[in-house]
Order: sequence, then C-alpha cells, then structure tokens
Amino acid sequence: ILWIMSGILETPNLLELQNKKLSVLYEIALTVGKSLDLRTILDDVLEKIITFMGVDGGVIYVINDETLELVPVSYRNISENVLRDLCDNRVRVGECMCGSIAEYDREVIIFNNASYDPRFTRDALRKEPKEFYAGLPLKAKGKVIGVLCVATRTPYSPDRELIDVLRAATVPIGLAIENALLFENTRKEAEAGMRYYNFEGIIANSPQMTEVLSLVRKVTNAPSSILIYGESGTGKELIARALHFNSIRKDRPFITVNCAAIPESLLESELFGYMKGAFTGAHSDKKGLFEAADGGSLFLDEVEAMSRGLQVKLLRVLQDRTFLKVGGTQPLTVDVRVIAATNRQLEEAVKLKEFREDLYYRLNVIKVELPPLRDRAEDIPLLVR
Repeated sequence: ILWIMSGILETPNLLELQNKKLSVLYEIALTVGKSLDLRTILDDVLEKIITFMGVDGGVIYVINDETLELVPVSYRNISENVLRDLCDNRVRVGECMCGSIAEYDREVIIFNNASYDPRFTRDALRKEPKEFYAGLPLKAKGKVIGVLCVATRTPYSPDRELIDVLRAATVPIGLAIENALLFENTRKEAEAGMRYYNFEGIIANSPQMTEVLSLVRKVTNAPSSILIYGESGTGKELIARALHFNSIRKDRPFITVNCAAIPESLLESELFGYMKGAFTGAHSDKKGLFEAADGGSLFLDEVEAMSRGLQVKLLRVLQDRTFLKVGGTQPLTVDVRVIAATNRQLEEAVKLKEFREDLYYRLNVIKVELPPLRDRAEDIPLLVR
C-alpha cells in the first residue's frame, strides 16, 4: 500500500516536470517565429534556455560562411576577458572546443572539471572557471550553421531528460538562424539592387566616366564575359554591380569573390564546391560559388591572382558552362555571366606566361576601362560633397 501511494504521489510531480520541459520547447518554438532579427531571436532563446536549465551562462555562435568564423551573436554572463577574446579574435571552424563541435558536427557534454579539458585551447577560455559544459551544433538542412554552448561555474548534475530538451531546442534555433540569414541576405540584395539601379550608386560627371557609363549601359544584357580594368579604388566592383542590377539577371544572385584574398588551395573548392569525403574536413557536400550564382553573375576580382591550374578550369566553364566539383565525377551545368576585374594589364601577364592567352580572350570579350581619379579631377567635388 505504501509503495502504491508513493507512486501516486510521485506521478503528479513527474507530469509537472514533463509539462515544464514541453512548455519550454513550445516557448522557444514561438520565440523563433516572432521576429526575423537574428540577435533579438537568439537573445530571447538563450535567456529561456539558461533559466530553464539553471546554468550560469551561455553563448550562441553563428558561422560566417565566407570567413568560417564563429560569430558570438548572443551571450549571457560571460566574463569581459572571454567576451573580448571571442569578439576581437574570433574562433574559426576547427579551432578550440566550439570550432571542433562545428567542424565534426558532434555535441560535447562535460559533467565535471570542464575547465581542464584540453580541447579548450584558448587561454581566455581555459582560465574561465567551468565545472559543467555542454556544446551542441546548430543545423539547418543538414549543415552546421552555429553552435550553442552553456556552462556552470559550480558542480551541476542535469538529468538525462534535461539534456534531451537542450538537444531538441537546437532544431528550432537552427531553423531560426537560417530564416534570419535568408531574410538578411534578401534585404541586402534588394538594397543593393535599388542602389545600383540606374547607376545611382556611381558618383561621376566627367567626360571620361560619362563615356564609360554609356558603354556599360549598352552591354548590361550582353551574355558575354566582361573584363573591367582599373587601378585600385577606381570602382570596379561598383561597375560590376551596376552591370548586374541593370540587366535581365538582376533578380538572380550577384556573388563576388576576391581571387587574391583566398589561398590557392581553398579557391578551387570555393568556386566549384566539393563532395563529401573529397579531403580531410569535407564532412558534407558543399555548393560552390558558380553553382550558387546560377542564373546570375559571378564577379571575379583580382582575377590575375588565379593559378594557371585554376585558369584551365575557369576556361572550361566559360567555354561549355560545365565543371566538376572537387572530388566529383558528375559534370554540373550552370548559366552564369562572369564579370572579371583586374588592376593589371593582362596583355603583359600573357606575354610573361603568367596568364593563359586563351582565357584572356574569353574574359576580354567586352572590356570596360576605368580612369583613375587623377584623370577625372572634375569628379572630386562631387565625391567630396
């Protein structure tokens, strides 16, 4: 009888606890649908998680696709030293604890003496007292797009169901991050389109630039590749954007890549993407910039920095619109207009055998040459104003 009564008394408590766990998931699901502002969403979600779990603090990182840095978008109860380190010298995918979680798509839960775990390689994070630590990947469409971390400074023993709730919470958080980033990208593209439509983003009144803009207007819908030549600071990317956003491709992606800013070993996979298992760290298929720009325009800045091996692959895309992903065997076909830019006269590079002649002629179908500011001094007052 006592055993039966004990069970009856415990059941309401268990139900209450279960309802509380389901309630917090429901609240998180509601929160992520209230706004498209990423910081607002994540601040609210992190506060709910910290309160529900009874932990001391936490961080939600979002991965920057271009730099592979973990950006701390939301954080609670983090020391100044750690916060400064995370913001000024961001963790990259593969680095320290959170970077490893992002790279390998695996959660890490440490119940005791978390500060002593050797996977915390940053000095600031090692010195931060941590007893309990949980780090979980945040995913959308099978891809890790962020990391959720919570920690305590004192001993803490969460039950299994509490950890399960934390895992379940990562699903709506991942979707919220994806939706917010999509919205932000769409907003930026719309603003860029409005800015460069009718060349409103280009400030010029000199005869030299008037002639350039007249040519640009004539070739906005040309399907051929376009080569923009000009010294640094002459506005090559402005012209490339104007070409795209005044063309029939304006509603499709405009993607830029600086060929000199990305190491040669990474540039190929950035441009063409890669297949899962193509190399160490390739844990899933990745779409390249050519595939992402399908139907739109791809702006290759400082194209002269591209290695001769990559020049061959670029030539193939320009010739037959097909390419292979790194580690792939199935050709992909894309419709992309390539706009290339350089601050070097490529004819000289061709003579020196540093740039392929056949690629040069493929890129130089239409050439737009931008004058330096010293040759259009009448535009200086306009720019100053």
